[in-house]
Amino acid sequence: IRPGVKALLSFSFALLGMCVMPLIPCVNTNAIEVTYPVSEEAVMAVLMVAGQYCGAVFVPIFTALIHQRPTYEDVFAPVSIFIALAIFAAGSVLLWYDGEYRRMMFDRRKRRRLSIGSALVPSASVLVNEDD
Repeated sequence: IRPGVKALLSFSFALLGMCVMPLIPCVNTNAIEVTYPVSEEAVMAVLMVAGQYCGAVFVPIFTALIHQRPTYEDVFAPVSIFIALAIFAAGSVLLWYDGEYRRMMFDRRKRRRLSIGSALVPSASVLVNEDD
């Protein structure tokens, strides 16, 4: 981090938060869709715990990399390179992600079965006697 740019750093974190926070519901919904038989609470718990473990692993790595170059020389510090590689790795995984929406398929099958079943059962208007 370059010394004397506290305002720019604050703006960067605010912009990051504005861009990342709306993704949380999308990630949660997608995780619930692709792991359908598993309960929503279990899926959210696993996501939260995994995020905490990743943070617990990254903090010591960042600390060690920052201590390798404690003064600012240029943007190509070891910690900056590590962050760029981590973002690239996560982004490359997302490019090939094609999750199977299991809950959506289950709902479609259920609706199809219900529509086939209702086609076999006569409607209530047919069962009502017109003479009554």
